[in-house]
Amino acid sequence: MIIDDLNITFTTRQGQISILRWIASMSLLIFGCILASCQSAETSSLPEQTFNLQETQPPGDQGKEPQTAEPTLTPDLKDPDQIRNMWVNSEHANTFVVSDQGENNTCARCHDRYNYIPSIEDIPESCYSCKFEVGDPPPYIAEENWKHVDCFICHEVKKKEVQPEIAWLEFALIEEYGGVSSTTELCQKCHLAGDIPGHTSVIVSGDHPDYSCTECHSPHDLSASCSSTDCHEDTFQPTNPIPGHDEDHAQVSCSACHDAGGLEIGYVEDLGIWTTLHTTEKSDEPKPFTSHNIVLESPCQRCHFPGNPWGVTESVENE
Repeated sequence: MIIDDLNITFTTRQGQISILRWIASMSLLIFGCILASCQSAETSSLPEQTFNLQETQPPGDQGKEPQTAEPTLTPDLKDPDQIRNMWVNSEHANTFVVSDQGENNTCARCHDRYNYIPSIEDIPESCYSCKFEVGDPPPYIAEENWKHVDCFICHEVKKKEVQPEIAWLEFALIEEYGGVSSTTELCQKCHLAGDIPGHTSVIVSGDHPDYSCTECHSPHDLSASCSSTDCHEDTFQPTNPIPGHDEDHAQVSCSACHDAGGLEIGYVEDLGIWTTLHTTEKSDEPKPFTSHNIVLESPCQRCHFPGNPWGVTESVENE
């Protein structure tokens, strides 16, 4: 950080005190308790560690030095190594992105909230009391500094211990958390993103409007299966099969048939399944997108119609 006649300029993000944390510290010295909610350097936890609970590295970090395992989880939660292993194999562990313009700080608002530096319009009002001129945030965060969506994004860390209660890292630069009433509200902090080009909001509707995200998804590895959530275990019955739930449809995902949102359907070779697809502004090629608008009644004619492009049976008779 360079300070010249109170004109403050950013250099690199790593290895220095962030501009807003510097402002907060100066405010405490000069103005007393303007930013009383900020933690002092003695109790601060976020900037001093990466919160990796073991020396397992997320995808994309191969070849880098293992990070030291420091914090632990409170006893009420599951084994920390188990949770860490689940996280490492989730999409939250590999969120590095770069826009077509070669920038990613804006993306980091959700993809790497620890390193995200907001614009002057988005910082807490208390910071304006310092009257310092704050320049634009650096537009690019290097991949080796990227923290992904780690434990401390959804849980407070106190004295290097991950708390079991969920919370939202509202303002990482001063370690300010905001309360959330449910896991769904927490997930929606990032997954209601319909106003961001190339992103689609995840809205649960259809026959599951009151379901919370974690009723279907594991909170740490994000996996979800209709037949493994204590809801639809009897879907496949060899002796008395439900129409459409047989060997002929073993590679058809639930949402491919039960989607009520009008999504495209296609075969995804990498996944080996038929599923719902979605085309975004960033790609003309439809990508797999699991429908969250699910209904029980499923019209077979959605796939089984004359001249269908997949060569499946043109008509089906349900007994």
